[in-house]
Amino acid sequence: MKTRCVIFMMTILLVFCFSAFAESFNVLVYPQNEDIESFISAFIPAVEADSEKLALVHERLQAATDKQLGEALAKAYDSENEEKVSEAREAYENRALEFSDEWLLDVELQKADSISFDTEAMTAGDQALLDMVCRMTGSDVIVMPVVSDIQNFKHLALYVWFRGSDSVRMIFEEVSRDSRSFPIRCAVRLGQALTGQDLSLLQLDGIVEGSEVQVDGKQYNVLDSHVLVPAGEHVITLSATGYVTRNIRLELAGGVTSTIAAKLSPILLSDLTITSDPEADVLIGGVNIGKTPLTVESYSLPASIRLTREGYSDSVIGLTQKADKISVSLKPQWMADEDILKISKDDFYAAFARSLLIFGAKIVTRTLNKGDNKLLSGLDIAASGALTVSIVDMVGCLIDYYRQTEYIAP
Repeated sequence: MKTRCVIFMMTILLVFCFSAFAESFNVLVYPQNEDIESFISAFIPAVEADSEKLALVHERLQAATDKQLGEALAKAYDSENEEKVSEAREAYENRALEFSDEWLLDVELQKADSISFDTEAMTAGDQALLDMVCRMTGSDVIVMPVVSDIQNFKHLALYVWFRGSDSVRMIFEEVSRDSRSFPIRCAVRLGQALTGQDLSLLQLDGIVEGSEVQVDGKQYNVLDSHVLVPAGEHVITLSATGYVTRNIRLELAGGVTSTIAAKLSPILLSDLTITSDPEADVLIGGVNIGKTPLTVESYSLPASIRLTREGYSDSVIGLTQKADKISVSLKPQWMADEDILKISKDDFYAAFARSLLIFGAKIVTRTLNKGDNKLLSGLDIAASGALTVSIVDMVGCLIDYYRQTEYIAP
């Protein structure tokens, strides 16, 4: 019974762990390159789970399973406990894994931190080395960006190797005069190599910052005003807060970069009433449109509204949705002084310390005076008056400090 329980628990654990991992397609970029990694992260979040890619994932997971169970078996042998050896051997022989056959595999970027490999041998197709790199990093495919110097030029090359394949493929090559950065157009070749699809890079000229891009109803990531989409006929939907949604139907050729005008028309709103105390100039988009009170007849979102008046601090309101009324109280310019609270606080502390000092002097004077010393009696009277003045000053400083706090402190 105990043996069956152990086998059952190990099987359940392995099925749970590896069924989750089965949905990832692991890609290693070596040597590390921010350009290529950003292209993969933005443009290739997932790949179709065809038979070849599933076979790579299954092989990697099976190897990991065998390693884990093999290590457990080795520990059992080291313990020289026959019961543990029997349990571990039976678990190894009866290992069972259920692999996901989801249509999409999540692309996961792997790291080779603190590990150094011979890049020249890898790009030359050293099968043993490439296989070892995959096993050490848990990768299914290695992408190798290489930048080298050729006289006064930079040679940029991009290689790809799938675990178990016979050769390394160079999918992109370019000679540049001075740049060591991979251009975004190489994402087409990279995407085609990793996905097996015919892809097209679409440049969205004039796209509004923060726009969402959908292709045939599916949202796509945007990188530097570009999206990577399958070749063919599509409906591109562009949308952004405060702008009219736009649909563009077009046909994209594979393996090339196409450009479309992606400007959006702002949604015009009206009847926004702006008031302020005191009266102030109103600027929208840097243009002075009048003084408060004012009703704005036409504006678009998002809007930045600035109220300004000489001698007062500007007030800026950012609108992201339609509003009917805005009311603002402007603060005098002197309240914007960052040191004003500190000065008021220091003045209060000084008045407080002064009051304590005078009070202490008064106590000493009364203690020394026996009633017949006119000089000490005069000093006592003077101390009483000074103490009264100091306390009044301290209260005034305290009121002033809290008045500044009310207007300035957040």
